[in-house]
Amino acid sequence: MKKQSKFPEKYFIAAAIVFTCHYMTAQSGNVGINTTSPTSTLHVKSKGNTSSTQSFRLENSDGTNLFTVNDDGTVSGSSVSNLGGSGSATNGKNALVKTTTEAAGSNCAGGGIKIESGLDNNSNGTLDASEITATRYVCNGSNGQGFSNGTAGGQVYLTGSASPYAPQNPQTVTGDVTLTGNAISSIANNAVTTNKINDLAVTTGKLANASVTTAKISATGTASATTYLRGDGSWSAPTSTATTLNVELFSKVATSQTINDLENASPPTFTTLNFSSSNDANASLTGGNAWNGNTFTVGTSGAGWYQVAVQMVAAGISGSNTNAANNILVHMFLDKNNIFGNTPGNNTAPAYINSTTNNTVFPYTWSNFITAGSSNFWLKGLAQINTIIYLNAGDFINFKACSESNNAPARTSTDGSSNITIVKLK
Repeated sequence: MKKQSKFPEKYFIAAAIVFTCHYMTAQSGNVGINTTSPTSTLHVKSKGNTSSTQSFRLENSDGTNLFTVNDDGTVSGSSVSNLGGSGSATNGKNALVKTTTEAAGSNCAGGGIKIESGLDNNSNGTLDASEITATRYVCNGSNGQGFSNGTAGGQVYLTGSASPYAPQNPQTVTGDVTLTGNAISSIANNAVTTNKINDLAVTTGKLANASVTTAKISATGTASATTYLRGDGSWSAPTSTATTLNVELFSKVATSQTINDLENASPPTFTTLNFSSSNDANASLTGGNAWNGNTFTVGTSGAGWYQVAVQMVAAGISGSNTNAANNILVHMFLDKNNIFGNTPGNNTAPAYINSTTNNTVFPYTWSNFITAGSSNFWLKGLAQINTIIYLNAGDFINFKACSESNNAPARTSTDGSSNITIVKLK
């Protein structure tokens, strides 16, 4: 008797699925059931859309419904419970995490956070001890080096000179620039020296108004109201080239003096002009200088330059010249150390022969003059000397005069218009 081989059961199931369908097509490597345009490897299209019609059904050999997909999307069959549902999806168990502070110990040397997790099997919203399935720890790191406290305000932290360049103890800023506790910097006194500044580096645009005080400038000497800063970095008192002018003498003619004319006098004689021997209250003799009413003598420490101004105004004479408009001019010259004297020698103008030394001498300065006619009664005859002369200690000066007329004497005024002024210049 010939023995038959048994056909595997799984092949019959597959064949049944295939041949129970109305038609099955294959296109582009996809298989379609009830569709001619399958879009996936296996594309099954149902004929309904409710729970009473089915798209797919799988039974075992006993005819038990293992798994059925209805046209409304619900499922049924004995295998559904193994998938976590019975025809409709249900929520799973919530996962819970619990964190607590972990004290320093074996789990965390420096303490930290303990993290426990698990499923909320009893759905009470709390992770119970029996539900904890995993425990982890997040531990605190060890303390770093940190920063040391300073010893005063306004200190700064500096890193070390070698890797890892850790911060060092705070230091107080010293040197040219200082730093206050509220972070305001300032330049120390005497910090700016010439060798610390590049040439042409300090421009006006870099200097705030009133920012550079004398205390901030390094220089020798003492800064004061009477010193200045030299280019070599030293405070020095200025060497004054100017001298305060001093009025040595101011004197007026107190008593009218008759001035000889050289033609009629016998012998012809110059007249030494006389003034008051009293000095004006606003003038003062210095350096040992002296005045006797007609001669100014330079003292032992009075040498220097002097400005000399003399003015003589004619006062009129008696006799035929009683008309004041005919005032006769007083002509005069400055005589230094009596080089001319009062008695002229053989005169060949402008040179004169000193009668004592028989030497030819010249006047230091003659007066210039103004005369007035009868129409200008108010303008008397006026003669003036205004000159500058250097006088050594012991030198003396006076003034010799003669009448401008060749036949009548002149007379000096006493109303203050005839006077002498001597000013020491330096």
